[in-house]
Amino acid sequence: MASLDTNALVRWLLDDVPADTKRIAKLLDSHAEFRVPDFVLIELEYVLRTKLGYNRKLVADNISYIISHNKIQIRERFYTAVLGDYLAHPKLSFLDCYAAHWANEAGSTPYYTFDQKLAKQLPNYAQLI
Repeated sequence: MASLDTNALVRWLLDDVPADTKRIAKLLDSHAEFRVPDFVLIELEYVLRTKLGYNRKLVADNISYIISHNKIQIRERFYTAVLGDYLAHPKLSFLDCYAAHWANEAGSTPYYTFDQKLAKQLPNYAQLI
């Protein structure tokens, strides 16, 4: 199964370079499925938020679009939960939400941290050291 990197997803989402968008669309049509590694979604959130100035809602909408695409294999329930906390807790980063949910999914809770915001806002997953 093929995979996609952050730059390909950014070009595809933005549709700002028509030739690149066409190449990515052709690529998506030519394979049955693609995987997107976790680190690519983490980097994608960073790029959309910091480099392109997207607000959290727009970031979440773009990541949700990727999650729901029929050719992209990704942990849909996991990322839906991460995005839910990302939107519900604006003081937490996407990475904070990802880490807390990763620990929960792995059966590795509590997720011990010095991050007071994380422990206060996601107490079911994170706990202060």
